[in-house]
Amino acid sequence: MATTLHSRPFIHVERSLPQKICMTMGWALVILGVLGFMAPGFLGMHLSVAHSTLQLFFGVLSLIFGLSEKSGPAYTFSWIFGAFYVLLGIAGFFFGTTGFPTVGNLLHEERFLWSIAPNVLEFAANDHIIHILIGAIFWLPALWWRAQQIPKQPG
Repeated sequence: MATTLHSRPFIHVERSLPQKICMTMGWALVILGVLGFMAPGFLGMHLSVAHSTLQLFFGVLSLIFGLSEKSGPAYTFSWIFGAFYVLLGIAGFFFGTTGFPTVGNLLHEERFLWSIAPNVLEFAANDHIIHILIGAIFWLPALWWRAQQIPKQPG
C-alpha cells in the first residue's frame, strides 16, 4: 500500500490576540509550573506541589485554547481566567493575614498570607501581585480585542 506525503509542509495560521495571549501565557505558566518543582521559593512565591501542578494544568489548558481554530474559545478562556486570577490576587490582600508559611521553602514571616489549604496551597503578597499581573495579561487584551470586534455605528 503506497502512502503519499503532503505537498504543503507548513500552513501559517494567523491567530487573534486572545489566541496569541493564550499561547504565550500558556507557555509561561508551564515554565512557571516546572520551575515551582525545582525552586519552590522562585520570585518569593509559595510554589508548593499543588500550586505548581495547578500552574501546569492551567498552562496546558491555555495552550489548548490558544490552538483552537476560532478566536471565541480563546477569548472566553482569557476573559474568565483573567478575571478569576485578578480577583484571586485581590482577595489575597483582603483575606491574607500575617503569619509563617508552611510551603514554598520561605522561612520568614509573611504579610497577607492566605492559607487556602494549610501545608498544601498558600499565597502571600508576591503570589497575589503575580496573580493580578497574570490575570491582567489575560483579561485586558481580551477586553480590548472584543471591543475592536464590535462594529462601529455610523454617526
